[in-house]
Amino acid sequence: MACGLVSGDCRCLSRAITLTESTRAADRQAATALLRCVAEARGRTPMTPSFRLGVTGAPGAGKSAFIEMLGLFLARDTPDTAWPLPSRRVAVLTVDPSSPVTGGSILGDMTRMVRLTQQSNAYIRQTPSRGILGGIARRTDEAIWLCEAAGYGVVLVETVGVGQSEAAVASVVDAVLLLYAPGGGDALQGSKKGILEYADVVVVNKADGHRLADARRAATELRDSLSMRLNANGSRSGDAPTPWSVPVLLTSSLELPPANATDDATDGVNASMRSFYTAEPARHRSVLEAPEPAALQRVHEVGARLERPMSAAEIWAVLMNFRRHAGVHLQERRFQQRLRWWWTEVADEVVHRLRTDARLVPLCTQLQDELQHGRLTARAAATHLLDTVWPGALVPDTRREVPSSAAR
Repeated sequence: MACGLVSGDCRCLSRAITLTESTRAADRQAATALLRCVAEARGRTPMTPSFRLGVTGAPGAGKSAFIEMLGLFLARDTPDTAWPLPSRRVAVLTVDPSSPVTGGSILGDMTRMVRLTQQSNAYIRQTPSRGILGGIARRTDEAIWLCEAAGYGVVLVETVGVGQSEAAVASVVDAVLLLYAPGGGDALQGSKKGILEYADVVVVNKADGHRLADARRAATELRDSLSMRLNANGSRSGDAPTPWSVPVLLTSSLELPPANATDDATDGVNASMRSFYTAEPARHRSVLEAPEPAALQRVHEVGARLERPMSAAEIWAVLMNFRRHAGVHLQERRFQQRLRWWWTEVADEVVHRLRTDARLVPLCTQLQDELQHGRLTARAAATHLLDTVWPGALVPDTRREVPSSAAR
């Protein structure tokens, strides 16, 4: 399976992701062995300098439609000398919420990406959240790594879309794109969105027809909210020392009519917007190939003054400018992400072994009984259990409350 995955076989990739997501004891061991084999096979071939993009936003913001629009552009077979990545293969990992009652998931995002599923360069994988908070699934980081091992140059991660604190996606991607829909609240609501602090690019979707004015108003309010979250250097706290002005862009994932359609059939989308969406990306190459100061100036102009909806090509140009601007800091960010997930794996494995150790069953039963009758608090019971497992290992408690994705 490892050799087939590294060679780009989609079926091997799907089987590998299924294996890593399994919670069966036998599959856990098999998944660990598989990941080791893939790492060894991947080490013998050049690593693809991929780009990981997280797309998040509230339910109804149009994440699936936006990802299909962007994915169709990325999966084009048309040669492009300005393409900064060696592969135009795009993988889409979507996370669907699981029912807290039945545990099931609809997994219906693929029905919104019918055209993208027909592209030979595209791979779409749907995963249930299984009660994991933060917007991503438990094994999303490993699924991204496996997609990269299979030769996918771009990995798009669509989050659940649960609300204001969906920031865990920042711990697995290179850049976070926050998708916003007009009518999502006033400027105060924008300031309260915790994910706004992690966003590298903000895109106001559904900027078409009669909603264009609302989209422009929302973009202005979001820029005001972002301006209050910048430090003296113009960058966010904890970010790279070089400033990055987070752009707020407009777009529409609306499926536009053919170029020869009459204006009566556009349903509020005028002819200039239609020609804008169908334009070839050749005219955007100057943005991709521009020197760093000119590229950043272009981003600032887009974020501050350009009030027309942008195409997938232009949004991708902005993302590539961010990638180039971040430079070596992206590698450091990925290292910090691996450290975070390493300790997460350690914590999960410790809990798994404590729960399955037959020698601890009598003690756990006793502690559960005392918890039931209110004679112990949860912290006291946990301390008793761990002191029994590791006697004398008194370690000062240096923990502090931090966001789950602070290691980004």
